[in-house]
Amino acid sequence: MRLPIRFPAVWTVLALAATAGAEEKKKYEESGKFQKTFAMPAEGAERVDVNAAVGPLVVEAMLVQNQPNAKEIEIARANETDDKCRPKIAVLVSNKTPLKMKAELKVTLESADGKVYMSCDRNDGVAPYAESDRTNMCWLESLRLVDWPRVKKIRLSVQASRDR
Repeated sequence: MRLPIRFPAVWTVLALAATAGAEEKKKYEESGKFQKTFAMPAEGAERVDVNAAVGPLVVEAMLVQNQPNAKEIEIARANETDDKCRPKIAVLVSNKTPLKMKAELKVTLESADGKVYMSCDRNDGVAPYAESDRTNMCWLESLRLVDWPRVKKIRLSVQASRDR
């Protein structure tokens, strides 16, 4: 049986389409790393703007919630207690691609000279085209109330890659 001449042309078109699709997909297979130290937000403020591209992801901001207030710290100092505070930290991430991504996040709360008072990390998936996807971190960790005023910096490390 002889195949029509147009059959090789169909294969050529399909091969070109597959090649174009592979090139299009390849541009999304990026990964990236990011690390930066930020000043802690003032008492009463929660949001720390990040606005950093990490491969195809965009880290928009960190939210530092449940911060102790000055009265709580004063009471802990006056009574020489070992009371703890549990700041809750969340990271907002967007994914501008149609691919499922994963983010490995680490946050440390540090003194001005770099002493780490609290550290937490989390791996999280980021859905395709996600906007401001919230990754909650540091909700179980605690530090002493009397140490809170020494915390001056928050360091964020992010590594992004495809979720396969």
